[in-house]
Amino acid sequence: YNDATQVGTTDFRLLVQKMKAVNPDGIYFPLIPFDSVSFIQQANQLGLKVPMMTGDAFLQDVIDAVGGMSEGIYFTNSYPEDQPLIENLYREKYGTNSPALGFVAVGFDGVMKIGLALDSSKSVKATLDEVFSPTRTADRVEKIYQVKNGEPVEIN
Repeated sequence: YNDATQVGTTDFRLLVQKMKAVNPDGIYFPLIPFDSVSFIQQANQLGLKVPMMTGDAFLQDVIDAVGGMSEGIYFTNSYPEDQPLIENLYREKYGTNSPALGFVAVGFDGVMKIGLALDSSKSVKATLDEVFSPTRTADRVEKIYQVKNGEPVEIN
């Protein structure tokens, strides 16, 4: 089963019923953060009992908002290796904790790569091609996490 929704959707009951009808092995729901809250709550209310997976928009705020209903959900993310350092630097600059530290880290890495290109003796385009080729992405390791006791735990 494959379907799509509009950003801001709050009623997922019909989709959940269609999902249940095909008896899936699992569900992948790549929704933006707070759309996933409604989806998870309604899936739980309608008794959808299959492994659930999502992407890097599955923030701690979403986990907290759905409480125990988030237990066991798998998701990918690129958490920074030195999370306390980046969080402290963000807090010093903006006076608050980052709502999405993984996104801040990815954005920072991208800006640093562009900075390297601007400081290079080569053309900016040539340096960016060198830095980002052949994948056209900054070096990043995506990891798989599962919610356990309300916290993301890396799956090894």
